[in-house]
Amino acid sequence: MRKPIRIAIAAAAMFGAGLANAADITVKVDGVKDDRGTVRLMLFDAASWPRQPIREEGMKATPGSVTVVLKDVAPGEYVAVAYHDENGNGRIDMSPNGMPEEPFAVTKDPDIADAPPEFVRASFALKDGYTETVKLRSMR
Repeated sequence: MRKPIRIAIAAAAMFGAGLANAADITVKVDGVKDDRGTVRLMLFDAASWPRQPIREEGMKATPGSVTVVLKDVAPGEYVAVAYHDENGNGRIDMSPNGMPEEPFAVTKDPDIADAPPEFVRASFALKDGYTETVKLRSMR
């Protein structure tokens, strides 16, 4: 009977330690043209880049700027992509050639020609928190 209690206490201590190191990522998204849909922020780690975000949050779009916060993110290396989901379908619409059809921005503002940037060009280290302002751009 004592062993399950010890395991539960050890698991609770490990979980609490993980949250103690967690930090927030705050991204101010400039260049929102109108109030249609939402402004969304996708978070990627090296293993998920650029296919499947590991976290995503959204805020109601308002003209000008929208701030999106991802809370309690474990320390690590990440890329964040913001986009204006103008039609509110919950995903970034892509053209047949794979380019975004909705305004978007990538952390560190890397050059984007015809493919997503390399992870290292857009990534940032999350330790005690991270804040960046990005400006939406359109490829259409």
